[in-house]
Amino acid sequence: MKKIFLFLAFSLLIGRSSFSQRYLQPVFSNFTLKDGIEYGRAINLRNQEEVLKLDIFEPQGDTARLRPLIIWAHGGSFVAGDRKQMEVVQFARAFAKMGYVTASIDYRKGIDQAAVLMGKGPEELLKAALRGMQDGRAAVRFFKRTVAEQGNPYRIDTTRIMFGGSSAGAFIALHSAYLNREEEIRQHSRFSSELYNQVGGTLEGNSGNAGYSSRFKGVINLCGALGLAKWIEAGEPPVISMHADGDQIVPYKAGAAGQPALGVAVPVEGSFLIHEQAQRVGVKSFLHTWQSRDHAPYALDTNVANFTITYLTPRIYEILFDQPASVDAHKVLSSVSIYPNPVHNEIKVSFPALVTGKWQISNINGAVLQKGEFKDLQELQIQRNFALIPGLYILQLHTEEGIVEKKLIFE
Repeated sequence: MKKIFLFLAFSLLIGRSSFSQRYLQPVFSNFTLKDGIEYGRAINLRNQEEVLKLDIFEPQGDTARLRPLIIWAHGGSFVAGDRKQMEVVQFARAFAKMGYVTASIDYRKGIDQAAVLMGKGPEELLKAALRGMQDGRAAVRFFKRTVAEQGNPYRIDTTRIMFGGSSAGAFIALHSAYLNREEEIRQHSRFSSELYNQVGGTLEGNSGNAGYSSRFKGVINLCGALGLAKWIEAGEPPVISMHADGDQIVPYKAGAAGQPALGVAVPVEGSFLIHEQAQRVGVKSFLHTWQSRDHAPYALDTNVANFTITYLTPRIYEILFDQPASVDAHKVLSSVSIYPNPVHNEIKVSFPALVTGKWQISNINGAVLQKGEFKDLQELQIQRNFALIPGLYILQLHTEEGIVEKKLIFE
């Protein structure tokens, strides 16, 4: 009897340890893909009914009864791209391995080129964005409908849904969260009632799954913007933003998004102003700024993509579970992320939880050339000093969880 009790106690401890790491690190070696699931239908730019599809990624071998959901929308300026775009699929795959159900969606794209030639490019871009938002909301409703009407085949916890996107996809996620009343859209300088009626005359749209709420718990904004940041109001979903301050496609602060040289652009307010407004009204907000980078740097740079995942992971957890991520020492030490490397001027060190400690940079002979301390940080920023000439160095982090060493190359 004693042996049975000890076995059960050990099993419970193992279970708790495994659960504590789920959603904070890859706990599944692979994912399963359900490809081309229809989530709605809507009239597109060519006045034809378009079938809207999404791909669903689930952790392979998972037995959990309910799982949080992250929906991803791709970029492409509302004229290009699809749900297969690696720009967002890499994130869908990564978070599925952490235990989430994730989805990558298609949405209606296209801009009337004849209208652009007639000087109506801004209005056409705004219409495309509204159509995308309507489709994004239909995707949220789709999952809620599968729970209510189909026995929850994807085992979704509908109280824990994040909507994320890159570039145009981030526009969709942001507007799906914060553009909730017709009087808000009327505040935008390029809005007209005629334009609104041309896309169905409703913010919710007619893309499918009527009768279900399109609300969700949090937003992931990768290089996106809102028509007006003031649309964020108290009590609305938290947001995680990542944006480059040198973005030439979507402004980091305020400006024109799109292709101004082609006459296809609208005034928007980017992640910096979104973060400011969220803080002003008490909405939880996180902002990471890529210094001196251009649009969507994670799309082509694996190091940036890995850093993006590391930055998002604990913050998604905090939003969905209403508490800061709690991770063990091994997790902290094994998940320290450094960006960029090679280094030009500034090093960013990202931790999966709040960490306190000391740091030092040494040359390969062991001489300490720069050092400092930090307290309760998830991102440590180190400015290069004059002693760090081009070459190979060692960054050593002394934390409460242990010691981490990383190789650095200074350009």
